[in-house]
Formats: sequence, structure tokens, C-alpha cells
Amino acid sequence: MVGRKYLWAAVASAMLAPGPAWAGEPQTGLYIGLSAGPSYRSSSDVSASDGRSGKLPYSLGYAASGSAGYAFANGFRVETDLTGRFNDTSSDEIPSSFDINRTIVGLMLNLTYDWHNSSDFIPTVGAGIGIAHVDVNDVGTDTVFGYQAILGIGYQVMENVTVFADYRFLGTTELEGNVRGVGVSADNFNHATLIGVRFALGDP
Repeated sequence: MVGRKYLWAAVASAMLAPGPAWAGEPQTGLYIGLSAGPSYRSSSDVSASDGRSGKLPYSLGYAASGSAGYAFANGFRVETDLTGRFNDTSSDEIPSSFDINRTIVGLMLNLTYDWHNSSDFIPTVGAGIGIAHVDVNDVGTDTVFGYQAILGIGYQVMENVTVFADYRFLGTTELEGNVRGVGVSADNFNHATLIGVRFALGDP
């Protein structure tokens, strides 16, 4: 009888024992992250100083990002991210000798919130502001104010490792350039889907 009591006690302890230490528990402290994925550049509304205007479409491109930040126990994270986005033009009306591929390198300061719950899946929402350096071949370069919105989902695979998928919308103030002596301005909006991993460096 005594042995049977010990057996039931052991079974009960096993059933009531907590799961993995990382389930539902937020990572805290310093972290770094890397991600990459497709980048879609919305068609630009272009206006020229000589009165002409039109739309400039872009083809699907790619983006890559590196980030570093600090995660708080309440789910908030403060981070900086450096992201490069590249998109080629897709208009047949542009002469082949005219190169206006667009590269955007943005440095952003983000505030995000991770909703930690009873599962290892972590929904994320956030926003950021910063600067974007835009290089348009044969048009020029411009450094402008940038802002972004972030929606994502993460999965904590280890105490200090989280994989994630983010949708990031980037917008900037109007771009200014010059095409063969004619001043031009254009809006600038980009959509990127990034798959990546974050590594916690402290307080696992």
C-alpha cells in the first residue's frame, strides 16, 4: 500500500510539473536579430517640375534586416533596425538605357509589444520612426524621414531563441530628384515580409 501511495504521488507530481521554462515566459534583456524576405514597392506617383506626372511601377524585390534591442518583462521591446530594400522598375515605357532601380536603407527606432500567452506563439505589434536613405540610379539620392508599422508572429523554440515572421510597412516623406535637368518628386511606400530569428543575450 505504501509503495502504491508513492507511485500515485510520483504520477501526480509529473502531471502537475510545469512545461518547458520558456513556454509563455517572455525573454528579457538584450537581444539581436537577423531577417530577410521579399519586398514589394508600391507604384510611385511622380510629378515633374515641367508639369508632367505619372505612375512608376516596381517589380517584386528583396529586403534584409539586422536589429538590436532590449526586451522588458512586460512584453515591450525597444530596438533599432537597419534594413535594406531593393526593387527594380517594371515599366516598358522606360528606355533600357535609363536605370532607375531603387534601393532604400532605413535606420529605425522601434517600439513593439509581444503578447506572451500560454503558448509558445507570440503575436507582435509595433511602430517605428527614423531615417531612410534612398538611392535611385540615374535620378539621385535623398535622405528623408521614415516611419513604419509592424505586425508579426513569433515562436519561442528555446529559452534564448525566437523565430519570427514580420510584415513591415515603410513610408517616407516625399522624395526629390533630378532627371536630365528636370526636377522630380515622388511618394515612397514599401511592404516587406521578413522571416528571421532573435537571440536573447541576457536574462534568459
